[in-house]
Amino acid sequence: MRIGEYLLLRESIDALVLSRTVRESQETGQRLVSTLIMRALIESDEGALALSVQTGFPAALQRHLERRDVDAAELVPAQLARGWVVVPIGRSHAGDLVICARDPTPILAAALEHATRRKIKLAVAPAIHVEKLVRSVYGAGGDADTPLPSSPPSLGDIGDTAVGEARPPAQRRQRTVSTMMMQLDDSRPMRTMTSLEITLQEIDQAFSVVAAERMVMSYAAQRWTSALLVRIDDDMALGQRGHGDNLGVIEAITMPLTVPSLIAIAVHTKHTATDAPNSPVQRHLRSLLGDAQHPLAAPIESRGIVRSVLVVGDPTEGAHRDSVVELDRLTDALAAVYDRFARSNTRDL
Repeated sequence: MRIGEYLLLRESIDALVLSRTVRESQETGQRLVSTLIMRALIESDEGALALSVQTGFPAALQRHLERRDVDAAELVPAQLARGWVVVPIGRSHAGDLVICARDPTPILAAALEHATRRKIKLAVAPAIHVEKLVRSVYGAGGDADTPLPSSPPSLGDIGDTAVGEARPPAQRRQRTVSTMMMQLDDSRPMRTMTSLEITLQEIDQAFSVVAAERMVMSYAAQRWTSALLVRIDDDMALGQRGHGDNLGVIEAITMPLTVPSLIAIAVHTKHTATDAPNSPVQRHLRSLLGDAQHPLAAPIESRGIVRSVLVVGDPTEGAHRDSVVELDRLTDALAAVYDRFARSNTRDL
């Protein structure tokens, strides 16, 4: 399926806008998804997820590109990165090097494995973002708005490296690299990885948003001493679900976003908040979480808007760093459910 057809089916754009944008992209040489993003007709992450469905490779979202491990760039020769338009962004929990590509293919993965002598996991992102990173990291020339020339690897570039299947047998669905990413300098599997993977699969198959939220909170109850899921409504955070001895009546919990707190930071930055400010609201939140020493708050986005925030207290075991990674993966999975049912509700109107 062409990318435009997929976006039409998802009702991300209408036919007239698509027709005009296709003509514009043909004139400029820019990719369709990149043109749509540049014209603010779709969100960057929506474009990445559409590319994931089209190519069969997981999507690297904005947060993954922004938080990429900058030291990983040295693991791919600059000449190859510029020619194949790829950028390493970190490691998977299995220790494989995760590389974001403009045009991911099994041959490209095999060529990168042959060149780097490492196991490779490819991800896809809109061309406009990958090309910008390649120019920034590896010094590729040309105007910032001009697409980088295409010189994909050939069979001669793969040596004796086996080439994977071009197309997975199962029906393609959107997915992100959050299910496999971890920090580059830590190849240890997380202690709760097995149960986390099971939970992520269950969330992906959830039949409703409520069911998905319950799965997330069920996992959180085992992983953290306390947790609170709040819904964002204008300038307020409203309690929805949670666990912990100090929470009381969760539905009665309200916190203003106009006063600094981990929740407010997560909403405004759209990133996981780890540095707690000193404010009355934050002190109240810390008290609700059982006076947690290292609380975290992760936003849950849908169509570019933070709909909820998941706040957790101290981990019951394991390193604080693993706690951040797991929280990001949980909230990414829940965000995908929000997106899925938001589209379904739109089509039903």
